[in-house]
Amino acid sequence: MSPAVYHQGHPASASASAFVARYTAGDVGAPLEAPQGAIALRFPFGRCRISVHAEGRWMPCGEAAAGYAHVGRPGVPARSEWLSDGEEVVLMVPDACWGEHVTPRMRTFAASGLARKHDDPVLQQLLQLLARTMLDKGEAFFVASLIEAILMRGVLACTAARVATDAAREQLPLPAHRLARTRDFVQAHLAGPISLSDMARAAGLSPMHFAAQFRAATGMRPHDYLLEQRIQRAKQLMAETAYPLYDVALSVGFSTQAHFSTVFRKIAGTTPTRWRADSTRHGGASLTRATAAHAATPRATRPQPMRRNTRA
Repeated sequence: MSPAVYHQGHPASASASAFVARYTAGDVGAPLEAPQGAIALRFPFGRCRISVHAEGRWMPCGEAAAGYAHVGRPGVPARSEWLSDGEEVVLMVPDACWGEHVTPRMRTFAASGLARKHDDPVLQQLLQLLARTMLDKGEAFFVASLIEAILMRGVLACTAARVATDAAREQLPLPAHRLARTRDFVQAHLAGPISLSDMARAAGLSPMHFAAQFRAATGMRPHDYLLEQRIQRAKQLMAETAYPLYDVALSVGFSTQAHFSTVFRKIAGTTPTRWRADSTRHGGASLTRATAAHAATPRATRPQPMRRNTRA
């Protein structure tokens, strides 16, 4: 195999350089070893087995394919044993390229030596573009820009599993005052669309941190909590008023009665019509009074639902 090699300056550091090589598939790829003070990022396009040479023998790191990444440690040779046609892109990245982006989680991922699925379609598209650009002997500046984008995207993508695991283990619950502000916000805006960003803004956190802390505090995802609150408000309206189900649905933030009925049945275990009938049997007098009051109230003076699409 004859690699097409580029030597690129990486913008993260004036003294740092990243090397990129593209290899086509063979039975067993030539071993590649990252020098001291660098790592080798391997991205295959096609099925292969990745092995590293340690303790005098080749040790398997697992199978990989498109969408996987492997981090080779300095001084440890690694190779790909191909199980299908394909190619791979290998980046030799000095530590200085990462600057302050290196985290303990990234070091743990690199130390594991295993091939991991990164599940990042954007990263995969960038890698495919880099491979095509190298094949066409594209401009060095464009290749350098692609390398920068890949490295920055890889900071998150190649450690996603470790980040998610550690975050779940270490996550603190949402403080009581932030939780109260979130609940107040939701109750005040149930008739309209509410996004995760809206709830996070009310709590004073980023959406990512808010979602994790909210779940740690309540045991529920924000979206599930929001739907439950919409249904609770709907039950209140159905029990205390004679509003048609369509108006009830719009009043609690659903854009259609069909969607409202689907969510209601999932949460309450029955349909809105049956729930209202059961509520009437158990509290007929109050609902009768509500029905009379509803009929006597001019349409224009009744609470009007917000007739627009909801994001939850």
